[in-house]
Amino acid sequence: MKTRVLDSWAILEWMSGRQPACDHVGRLLSEAEEGRTRLLMSAVDVGEVYYFLKKHHTEALADSWRECSRTLPATIEAPSADDIWSAASLKARFPIA
Repeated sequence: MKTRVLDSWAILEWMSGRQPACDHVGRLLSEAEEGRTRLLMSAVDVGEVYYFLKKHHTEALADSWRECSRTLPATIEAPSADDIWSAASLKARFPIA
């Protein structure tokens, strides 16, 4: 089984219906629901989606995301301090967001 990681950008593009992210994320969510793909998402990214929706849209939409995020077919992981330092090191070495 393949494992994929969703970030806040992918979710926001999917929610906005923008292509090609909309189709790709939709396919990953379907595959995860069917048990063919393991999806992971950082708790930090879940919070970033909430923040973006609340700041740039409405509190009601942000609250809706907060509720819906609990039913995503993805495991939401809270990063450890070691995970955060490793990510920071990778971001310093490579051109990643």
